[in-house]
Amino acid sequence: GIQFITYSVLCFPGTDRDSFECRPTALRFMRQHGLDLNAWVDEGVQYVCRETAEGTWYKVGDDPPEQCGLLRLWHALIKSERPLVFHTPLDLLFLLSAFECRTLPRNPQDLTTLVKNIGGIGIPCIFDTALLHLVVPALQAKPQKLLELTRTAQAVWQQAFQNEAAADVNFTLEERTQQRYGQQLEVGLGPGNNDSSCCSTGAHEAGFDSLLTAMLFMYLWAISGTDKVNLFRDRLFLFQSAECLPLKSLPNGDPGRGAFDFLDGTVLVATMSAESRDVSMRTIAGGGDERCFYRKMDESRLLVFVHGKNDQEIVEHTRELAVQMPGVFWEGLDAWRTSVTQRRAAAWQANGNGNAARQQTSLQDLLQQPVQKHQQQQQQQQQQQQE
Repeated sequence: GIQFITYSVLCFPGTDRDSFECRPTALRFMRQHGLDLNAWVDEGVQYVCRETAEGTWYKVGDDPPEQCGLLRLWHALIKSERPLVFHTPLDLLFLLSAFECRTLPRNPQDLTTLVKNIGGIGIPCIFDTALLHLVVPALQAKPQKLLELTRTAQAVWQQAFQNEAAADVNFTLEERTQQRYGQQLEVGLGPGNNDSSCCSTGAHEAGFDSLLTAMLFMYLWAISGTDKVNLFRDRLFLFQSAECLPLKSLPNGDPGRGAFDFLDGTVLVATMSAESRDVSMRTIAGGGDERCFYRKMDESRLLVFVHGKNDQEIVEHTRELAVQMPGVFWEGLDAWRTSVTQRRAAAWQANGNGNAARQQTSLQDLLQQPVQKHQQQQQQQQQQQQE
């Protein structure tokens, strides 16, 4: 069986820095979700950064001394060479900025190098459940909100296990974890829960969120199996993007990989008017998860993934969407990126007055783009299998 144990530690900036930034809205958010700011200041365990402490407080290659505070825990985690599981990269990026280098590199290759060489060991592998949930077809259309996603994954697993299509997940909570979070789990993952009750369930409290992340990873593995889960190994979710950041496998000059590369289908961009936005989202959602799902890019654009096991099915589903959503401008993802680049270049050349008219893509051209994209994805998958 599996036993979950959580550890919650108040972390306070160490003496290696003179100041730190914190937004008023962040403080209010933390108070609304139960953080005792007085205890944070009075009892918080300090943390220092390796780049300032190593060579000053201890020798390079040695274990950090007691005065380094939580850097010792981070160092122990790295030395254990265990996989790390996150939900979105924000926690990972915070840990890197707190314990490794305060100013993180903006170049993806440099970030990859940092992760690979932490403490001279590196993190053996990382799983990001905000991306990993795409491995389960029934979860692909779901929002990335942790509580809602875990609740849905639990329901999908229960159904699959009853049909003998998922592994058993016989788990327990360690005694103190049960006392602290048992009732909150029952409320948060129980039927009828919604996001408005998140404050009462403990969502956004670090220990509770880490427990949810571990449970979500467990359900995703039980439903999909090790081989499929490993397809998303060392890949980080990027917010409002069709790309993911592939750590440890980043080729030179390649800033990212398609987040949907392992799915059968193609990615389109739907540009809508304010009047047609709600209707468009309902139309896509009503089409069925097996046909398509969307991610909101901004107030006027949706990233739409159209499923299809072959070229003909992709074209058929794309045509149906285009017919059901008049007034929506459709572009293939690559064509949309090209048009954005061209418009920005034109605007720059016109000193900010560039209002270049966008060329409308015909339905015939649109229906050819999924076919071309699907063929490219198949070629990439074949190359990866050969490697």
